[in-house]
Amino acid sequence: MQVNKTQFIDSESGHYGKESSFEQVVLKQMQRCVDVLSEDVYGGTLKVRTGKQGKSETYIEDVREKIINSVDTFRILILRFIKKEQQEGIDKVYKKIKKFKDELGEKKLLIRGRGRIAVKDMDTIQQDSPIWKAFSTFKAENFRTIFEILITVYTKNKQEISSFSEE
Repeated sequence: MQVNKTQFIDSESGHYGKESSFEQVVLKQMQRCVDVLSEDVYGGTLKVRTGKQGKSETYIEDVREKIINSVDTFRILILRFIKKEQQEGIDKVYKKIKKFKDELGEKKLLIRGRGRIAVKDMDTIQQDSPIWKAFSTFKAENFRTIFEILITVYTKNKQEISSFSEE
């Protein structure tokens, strides 16, 4: 009987055809989380410079969104290894984020030509809005807690994750 080994192609490294084990993919994503969580937290911004050759624009990524996306991807990768009590901890953080979002949604803003409108009733919120900044900062800070839980999941299941790569 032949044993099939689960392999993942690492397309981000630029080495097409190079295979990675599931454990290596998990470790790379964990490292991405550590790297982004080590950065200063700031919102995305567009830097505009005007020089002799004209105007140049450079977009600087929103670190808050990078934190959220990196941690969520890590969570998805190790989802099958999360135990009930760890999931309860993650759910508690998600409920805290939802409560904060709901509280922000009740705040009313003065909109020209429309009067005072609750944030939850607005069609869109601009990313440079103080409301959006407050929410994304709060969410990113709480995703740090989720990452701490996920590190525990990884540590407690290291052997199983490693053997999953060989299934």
